[in-house]
Amino acid sequence: MSKPEYELVPTDTFLVNIRSLTKKSKQIIKKKLLLIKRNPFRFKRLSGFDYPTFRVRVNIDNKDKRIIYVIFRDNKVYLVCILDRNNNYTDLTKYLEKEGLIWF
Repeated sequence: MSKPEYELVPTDTFLVNIRSLTKKSKQIIKKKLLLIKRNPFRFKRLSGFDYPTFRVRVNIDNKDKRIIYVIFRDNKVYLVCILDRNNNYTDLTKYLEKEGLIWF
């Protein structure tokens, strides 16, 4: 039995984050995205969200960042954003609401 294939779905916020990166940084992100596509459950899950929300550690231009993604349904992985590590995920709920991935 083969493993399910996951589809990566970038949000508008994620695409804006990617556009501002250098070519070298984009290559680092691309490698992480391949790992997510193979097995999105391999990285750390964030608590406090209704849907499985995960983060991937990356170091871009000597700054600690996190790729945030949500596994929603139908083997789709929504790439939410790239956050600075130093803000302790304070903007994450705002990004999830903006992209329609959580409701209150």
